[in-house]
Amino acid sequence: MIELLTVIAILAVVVIFAIPAFTQISRSSNLSTAGQILVDTLTLARQAAITHNRRVEVRFYKVPEPSGSTEVAWRAMQLFLVKPAEPGQPVGTHSLQPLTRTLYFPNPIVLDDNPATTSTVLNPSNPSDSTPWDVPGVGSGATSKSFYFTPTGETDLDATKDWFATLIVSTDRIVNNGLPANFLTARVDGASGKVTVFRP
Repeated sequence: MIELLTVIAILAVVVIFAIPAFTQISRSSNLSTAGQILVDTLTLARQAAITHNRRVEVRFYKVPEPSGSTEVAWRAMQLFLVKPAEPGQPVGTHSLQPLTRTLYFPNPIVLDDNPATTSTVLNPSNPSDSTPWDVPGVGSGATSKSFYFTPTGETDLDATKDWFATLIVSTDRIVNNGLPANFLTARVDGASGKVTVFRP
């Protein structure tokens, strides 16, 4: 009986020390998943613009998490193919065709919008016109920011600058330069449209 209690006590101590490590691994895994969603979607947008010979809008949404929280953050994105005006529509108008569903980053991963950090795609110097679109669970009132990939694979962002989207774990403590210790930054080259990734 004493041996059984000893084994249970040892297991309890191991579990107590393992829980924080498991939590950190889970958050890191969620950040990797969100980074893959971000990079794959940006790459798809560039390829679709070239393939369809049309502009593709990359739109980021500031929405609550799907589980029902009311706290809003930049946690979703979607791609749209920009179609030219139909006959009879005013010149310069366009319509949107969704290329993807609304893609949510795993909770608690969000795009950082702190101006002291590097999420410049959320504050472009040449903001794009975003046609309202229904976001599941939010409707058409969601705040959004967007930019476009052109048929040449370039973006409509200022080509003289580097453009960044930084993903963070929203519950992590800020440690340096306005960022937590674990983050992922995708860099979009304004001139070529190519995407590169940095993760410490």
